[in-house]
Amino acid sequence: MYSEEVKKANFELDELRYLVHGGKQEYDEMNKIYGLIKNNPNIRHKSTERDLDRHDKMAEIYRRVPEIRKMVEENNIKRPDFLNYSAYGVSYNSAYAFNVHHGMFTAIINILGSKEQVEKYYEKACSEEIIGCYAQTEVGHGSDVQGLMTTATFDRENQEFILHSPNVKSYKFWPGELGLSCTHAVVFARLIIDGDDYGVNVFFAPIRDEVTHKPLEGIEVGEIGPKAGYTTKDNGYLAFNQFRIPRKAILSRYVNVTKDGMITLEGDPKIAYATMLLIRVTLLRFSWQALFYGIYYTLNYVTFRSQFKSIPGSAEERKLIDYQATQKKLIPIISFTFGNLFGYIRCFKMYNQMQEEIKDGNFKLMKKLHTLCCSFKAYYMDECYESLKILRELCGAHGYWNKSGFDFLLDVKSAHVTLEGDAVVMFQQTARDLFKKKKKQEESIKLLSNPDIHEIDTLLELLKACAYCQMYKTRKDMDKDTETPESIKWNKVYLVDIIKSAKYHAIYKTAKITSEEIIDANLSENLTNNLQALCKIFICDNILKHGQEAFIQGYLTTETMFSIKDEMDILFGYIRPQLSALIEGTHFEDKDSFSVLLQDGKNAYENFYEEVAKNPLNKSEKLEAYDTYLKPLSQKLISRL
Repeated sequence: MYSEEVKKANFELDELRYLVHGGKQEYDEMNKIYGLIKNNPNIRHKSTERDLDRHDKMAEIYRRVPEIRKMVEENNIKRPDFLNYSAYGVSYNSAYAFNVHHGMFTAIINILGSKEQVEKYYEKACSEEIIGCYAQTEVGHGSDVQGLMTTATFDRENQEFILHSPNVKSYKFWPGELGLSCTHAVVFARLIIDGDDYGVNVFFAPIRDEVTHKPLEGIEVGEIGPKAGYTTKDNGYLAFNQFRIPRKAILSRYVNVTKDGMITLEGDPKIAYATMLLIRVTLLRFSWQALFYGIYYTLNYVTFRSQFKSIPGSAEERKLIDYQATQKKLIPIISFTFGNLFGYIRCFKMYNQMQEEIKDGNFKLMKKLHTLCCSFKAYYMDECYESLKILRELCGAHGYWNKSGFDFLLDVKSAHVTLEGDAVVMFQQTARDLFKKKKKQEESIKLLSNPDIHEIDTLLELLKACAYCQMYKTRKDMDKDTETPESIKWNKVYLVDIIKSAKYHAIYKTAKITSEEIIDANLSENLTNNLQALCKIFICDNILKHGQEAFIQGYLTTETMFSIKDEMDILFGYIRPQLSALIEGTHFEDKDSFSVLLQDGKNAYENFYEEVAKNPLNKSEKLEAYDTYLKPLSQKLISRL
């Protein structure tokens, strides 16, 4: 059983908890939030909510908003903000009602707003007195921000900007909170002055009347309808018809427009982008959070679920966790998830360091963080989504049940693959920077003879060879092709290899950073050894998956590849007893759960049956539709006999 497996821990669980959640103080604060949610029947998720239709589900998450506010005030805890709103979302088994509002709208006001604008709007937004959305994406343009078509034309006589959507292609489409909830929006639009286009800028605009909540004149707004995920999120569309806002509505910390229509710059505009990198860094957090939940569900299931009497000399059935096929799927996912965690920790540290250096006018770290975040966002989001599907499958048919919790995790992560930057675009941006350093990369690859694959530094060198050989081969092919235009090379002829290069780089950097962060954390010997074993598994797994180009170029041999495979088997045996403890150590003690799989083997199947009994379709012996449509058919057939 899972609880018995946790007892095998050779380290203190709290040591890992503090590492994962940023320290004891941060852990205690968030653990308190989880505990309050778990013990509050007005907030806590109920399994029967999964049977509600979309309208009623949305009503439920709105109903909880004042309850959350009451809980925050009465218990003197942190209100939802862009770093912790995911904790509040736990209460719904869905996204927090205003996650985009807290995650992006309030952040943009704080980042791009002038001192006066922040004083006027930021506190109102944080307290949810006003609700906002991030209106950037249009029907016709997503990742291509410079292609946005919404215009903000300066009217010098009336000292106003006129927001306008020139065609359907320019309609804002997808912003969360826009469909039904928001009163305001930060709108990305092309600044037009005297017919000249000054590119995309950001404007603060009211959308609905704050009293009646009806759309303002000149605004067409609505909800786009059900999606493959984020069932309770009211993604919307928005069109402007000569909608006027004051001149001071342009978010003006760095860019302003004078009464005469002159554009003035305040400070260095690069600061704005540097600060907005925090949004992308925060996304990296969501993927490991989701995966740790998915692994938690799966480990609970595979440690109590037994199938087939395949143990020699025993009448007992074998636990799913003890099948090699289960471990071959599960353990590499666990190793990746810890890599994702340490990748996030490093990026968050870099972000804080960058902010300090910017105060002295030093922007060197910004480009490095941008490149790293682009590759990690693309790699982590995709790998997280694919891993959750594998975890769901490891739980068999029960994982497909909406009582398993995987429906929520897959709903959310399917969207994260696309939002805030498509993987192809992110990998392209990474590759453009990497290919500039081609010569340096080639010189840094070491050709190892008789590599000691038990050593993590050796494994890292081999993984580096996998990444850099792919980059070298791609760049060499592009350089030899002197006839194809550069834009065609990057977007058509060599795009697949470019993506591979950037992805392999992300894998190598994840492994390298993980190895470094484990040492820097100064952990106990046993926990250090456990985490290093997972890091080695991550490296070995990816060498075996992505080592073909390094093999062709002679950096990997057949003997080395077989040795790496054998090393993985040894590492699996070493880490197997610690798996449940390592996952338990990533979660809050007072976490609530929405998964029927978390039974720890105690009356598990009886509890499954109890959940079935709650199904609304079982409240009557038959559906009314049976009498209406099917019974007449059966009676007609009987009469013919």
